[in-house]
Amino acid sequence: MLGNTKFLIIVAVILVIVAAGLGIAIIRSSTRVTSSFAPEPTSESVPNPQTSTELTGDEKRILEIPDGSNPEALAAYGDLISQAAIEASEIKLIDCNTSPLAVKGKLSSIVKFINESDKEAQIAFDADHLYAVPASGQINVTLDFGKGVGIYGYSCNGSTKPVGVIYITS
Repeated sequence: MLGNTKFLIIVAVILVIVAAGLGIAIIRSSTRVTSSFAPEPTSESVPNPQTSTELTGDEKRILEIPDGSNPEALAAYGDLISQAAIEASEIKLIDCNTSPLAVKGKLSSIVKFINESDKEAQIAFDADHLYAVPASGQINVTLDFGKGVGIYGYSCNGSTKPVGVIYITS
């Protein structure tokens, strides 16, 4: 009887460890960081709308999406965005400067991009998800880029760096 109890405790401990490991793996995969669309450089220089002098330290970190080669950096970035992103249904664009910088929304929900500039804004999440926001107009974007939940950076008018991020949750 004592041997069976010991065996059951050992099995239970092993199952808890395995479940914790799987839980961590699921959480990390559910906050996948995707890189924003960065077009190939052209001979003409495209300025990045939000310069480093206009942003606070936290805002700069929001727009510095790490590449996929460093898992620790990706995890830290995921933590930053999960804390910094605010639930919002609208993103305002003024000359490609976005407000808020980090938005949180559920998968398949809609976010409205409102362009308060007098020129069209081209928003790009990747090569397949490009959106034209008319001058002084707006468009609705469904938060589903074919890769599920995660963090998606976007560029504006060919900028080489992201101007904002959307954190899609389930």
